[in-house]
Amino acid sequence: MNKELEILLQESEEIEKAGLTSRRNLLHRLAHALAPFPGFLGMSTIQAIELDPMIGAADRGCVVVSPAGDLRELVIDLLPGPAVLGGVDHNDSMREIELSEEEMEWYTNQGISILSTLLRERMAG
Repeated sequence: MNKELEILLQESEEIEKAGLTSRRNLLHRLAHALAPFPGFLGMSTIQAIELDPMIGAADRGCVVVSPAGDLRELVIDLLPGPAVLGGVDHNDSMREIELSEEEMEWYTNQGISILSTLLRERMAG
């Protein structure tokens, strides 16, 4: 196992004690370690990892971790497309998202958990 990845995963297990800035930094580092970054819902055209919404918070749309490790809102617009391709095409974009500190902590912690699990699975398999 790569020593650098091992250290990164150990940090993710102990991160709950760290401040939000340290956790966001770890999220960025985990995202960069997951090369190639996973596709959104198995798609090959969009790289993003969806996060569960925070219960009781305002609707933020589809919050994802981007390949850079940033929290973003993923917007996918379905467009009429050629019938030979199923009749539907899509246009996607990742927009910056305004989050409260509590929401930022929620989504950052979720991202760290998911990305570190994916990294462990890749290293094991």
